[in-house]
Amino acid sequence: MKYKFIDPTVQTLSGTITAVTSATIVPNSWNMFLGMILGDIIGMLFMIVLMIPLTVVFGGFEIMIPLFLVTMSCGMIGGMLGTAEHISLNQVAFTGALVSLIIFTYVAWSDHKFNGQVLNER
Repeated sequence: MKYKFIDPTVQTLSGTITAVTSATIVPNSWNMFLGMILGDIIGMLFMIVLMIPLTVVFGGFEIMIPLFLVTMSCGMIGGMLGTAEHISLNQVAFTGALVSLIIFTYVAWSDHKFNGQVLNER
């Protein structure tokens, strides 16, 4: 995690945009399971589109692992929320941002935990 401000910003924006896009595309008449599957597909497509230019600029670990987890999760959650009747896009955007920050925090914590350990060399 080289860029302390850019990494969470990119992850939060990508999660928010993915959740809102999934909620907008999924019809209200579908059940939540189908909305989750379509949201997952939207998240994967969004990840592929964002991964290629961002990995070159910010590095593989900083983008690929968190972006994969964020867009897939936020796409599924946004797809399921898109099937609900009384959920606004502001609530979907807030949920996407919150989930992406939680996932980013977990990945950053895991990175710090594993990079702090030194293997015993013989």
